[in-house]
Amino acid sequence: MANEAIKSAYFLLSDDEEYMHRTVDGFFTKMNGVVYVDNDYPEDAYVAKETNKKILRKNGYIMWFPERIWNLSPNKIILDCKTGIIEAAHETDALILPIGIDQRGKEFHINIGDFIDSRDFETTDGVLTKENKINEVNKLRDKMATLKFQLWENNP
Repeated sequence: MANEAIKSAYFLLSDDEEYMHRTVDGFFTKMNGVVYVDNDYPEDAYVAKETNKKILRKNGYIMWFPERIWNLSPNKIILDCKTGIIEAAHETDALILPIGIDQRGKEFHINIGDFIDSRDFETTDGVLTKENKINEVNKLRDKMATLKFQLWENNP
């Protein structure tokens, strides 16, 4: 659904390889471009992040879900996010486009925010520290939560 909204080709960062194998969705995802990752293995997560940086350096796009898993929590608009997206964007001067998605049955509502320029990230003496990464990913999470909340406000 996000692909229909943004109308742009991208690589999907996904940890669902076992569910995509030999399926129609898997075939089309592979044709479009996909980077599979098993987040249970740090080495695999590292390779996926390095692959994503190569894609970004070539001006490619990545559909990256910083929550990592489907949010089924009624208590959090957006789950806690991992900082890999911040690191990759910072190291490649990439832009991040936050998107809020709300699914109601088979219906999807999408709210697209404004680009976040990674060159504007807070650093400490020019270095993106762990604390800086956490602050920046929390800002991204807040923007995504706001986009989703706006969907709820406009269509309760």
